[in-house]
Parts: sequence; C-alpha cells; structure tokens
Amino acid sequence: MTQIQITKKEKAELAKVFSGLKGKKLPRVLQKLVEVLTEDQSHDSELIIDQSSDEIITPNDAAELLSVSRPFLMKLVREGKLRSFKVGAHHRLKRKEVLEFKKNFQEQNSENYPKLSKSLKKLIDEEGWDD
Repeated sequence: MTQIQITKKEKAELAKVFSGLKGKKLPRVLQKLVEVLTEDQSHDSELIIDQSSDEIITPNDAAELLSVSRPFLMKLVREGKLRSFKVGAHHRLKRKEVLEFKKNFQEQNSENYPKLSKSLKKLIDEEGWDD
C-alpha cells in the first residue's frame, strides 16, 4: 500500500488538474483519485492508494497481462489451468492469480529452456543441419 500525505494547497492544485477528468471513463484507481481530489478541500487530507492484490479483472485485461489472445486465455480457463468466476454471464479473474500463473509459467519455461536447447543442439549435430 502506498500512502501519500498532501496539504490543502497541494490538494487544490491537483483538483484543478483532475477536475476535467471527472465523469470520464478511467481505470478504477484513477477514478477514485479524481473523486478524492475533487471533493471538499477545506481540510488537510491523507490520501491512501491501495492497489489491492485481490483486484478483479476482465478476461481482456488478463490476456493483456499474459500477452496472449483472449480466446487462448479462455482455453486456459476451460482447461482449469487458470481460475475464473462469473459475474452474471461474464468471466472475471483475480489479478493476483493471473500474475502468479504468469510467474509460474515463466519459471517452468526457464527451467526447460536449457533442456530444450541441449536437445536441439544434439538434433542439429546428428542431422548435420549446421552446415
């Protein structure tokens, strides 16, 4: 969690900058920031920004985090490799779980890369493909 303490003057200056963004479509964390900065400015405020690890994201956002297509992401969900839940008819995922999946996937591939590289080198040597 990040904690920022701002003065009345700083809050007023930030409110001027952010006031034009009120009501526009923004990421959730920015929407909250605009709300806080444009509310009552008669007192000093402590602004706390919490980018929760339990943030709920859409399949499109998850696919972007993993650098894969949405259909491929949904295949991972159907195969049980990545957990999702439904809100109405729409799938949602926990950001933390998507990032854990990405980390585990990268660790597995980095462990397998030397084995794959050695196997490919052996195959190239045996077949004489390096000529």
